[in-house]
This record gives sequence, structure tokens and C-alpha cells, in this order.
Amino acid sequence: MNDYQLGRLVMQAVSEAETLKANGGDPETVAKGLEAVVRELWPKGRESDWRELCAECHDYGWQTFQCSGDATCGRPKRHLPHDWVKPCWCEKGRALTPKPQQETDELVAISKVSRPTRFGR
Repeated sequence: MNDYQLGRLVMQAVSEAETLKANGGDPETVAKGLEAVVRELWPKGRESDWRELCAECHDYGWQTFQCSGDATCGRPKRHLPHDWVKPCWCEKGRALTPKPQQETDELVAISKVSRPTRFGR
């Protein structure tokens, strides 16, 4: 069953529930019946269909590395072993990568400086 068919069936159940309410049906009973119908129609096992899009970062956007204390992480001075991260190459990682500052950003920052309009005020 695709999403369109599921939507049609759920909307049909909602329509029938509204009709039952309009004809004097007990609202609580109608709501419970609607819930039962939706639970019955809703596809089971969608969680098992989920899959990782990026095996490098597990869809977090950050690739994790271990530094043994040498300059693997980019630090020039001696240091202890540690974990470090960098943005992944995937879509989520690209969203975490800082954007290069453009010339227009600098102009906007300069124009936000307030200047006095009159002397003495």
C-alpha cells in the first residue's frame, strides 16, 4: 500500500467517524473506533525499512577519527591521544561545513555601525 492509498483510507475513516458523530453517535466510542481503524490500516514494520544513507558518519554529519598524539588531527604541538571530528562529505556534513564569508557579508557588518546624527545629542 502506498502513501496515497493509505491517506485515502484514513480520510474515508475520518469521514465515516464524522458522519457517525453527526447522527448522534457517542463521541468517545466513535473516537476509539476511528483509532482502531487507523491502527489496523497503518503499515507495520516501517522501522525495519529505515536504512543509513551514509556509512561514514552514520547520518550524523560528523566523521570521527582517533589521534595518537602525533599531528594527525592538525595540532602542531605534542599532545595526548584523543578523538576528533570533521564534517563528513555527505549532505548532512556539507550542512555543518562553515560557509566562506563573502564580500557582501563584510559590507553588511560595516553598515551596522551606528553613527551619531547630530553633535551634542
